[in-house]
Amino acid sequence: MNELIDSLVNQLDSLPVIVAYTFFYLSGVLQMIFPPYPGDEIFIFGGYLGSQGKVGGFLPIFISYFMGILSISFFFFLVSYKNKDQIYKNKIVGSVINEEVKEKSRKNFKKHGWLMFFMGRFIPGLSLVTVIMGGVIGFNKSVALSLIAFSSFLHETVFFFIGCVIGSNKLYITKFISIYNIFFIGILVVMVLLFVAKKIIKKEKRN
Repeated sequence: MNELIDSLVNQLDSLPVIVAYTFFYLSGVLQMIFPPYPGDEIFIFGGYLGSQGKVGGFLPIFISYFMGILSISFFFFLVSYKNKDQIYKNKIVGSVINEEVKEKSRKNFKKHGWLMFFMGRFIPGLSLVTVIMGGVIGFNKSVALSLIAFSSFLHETVFFFIGCVIGSNKLYITKFISIYNIFFIGILVVMVLLFVAKKIIKKEKRN
């Protein structure tokens, strides 16, 4: 964490609760739109504060951060969903994504979209990309919003619980985040390799 954020986190317990809740909400928003921002670390620390009954307890802290994640996710999905036709008409996008690619992407997202929304929330840096992609593809709106809400709730519950367990030790928090990132990026790499292997095997069978 940089010095300014670190200072704010250390003073959370002494700040007016409305300021603390606003900070957690904005941290959730920034975590989505600017992944280098240490929102997860801050939320884990929030789990510790909640477990100690500080800053109003665990429920207001959890809701504040969760609503930050949820509101910005819903916003980007709905905006990209509403403007999907205009996005495809863009010259740059159109030069890369033709009708065949677009239709193929829609079929794949329709088939595996639930997994992409779910895993996208857990794999560092992919959450917002997945949300926007789902909107542009035109994934079922109610299903998408439900998946975004469920995966976000599950993700934040895990991180909040981790904060309750490991406490305020910044070294442990940083170590957990590092292990977590390596684990889920590893899963992504394996999934990509399996997908490529499947494509190659299908191609060889056709030949």
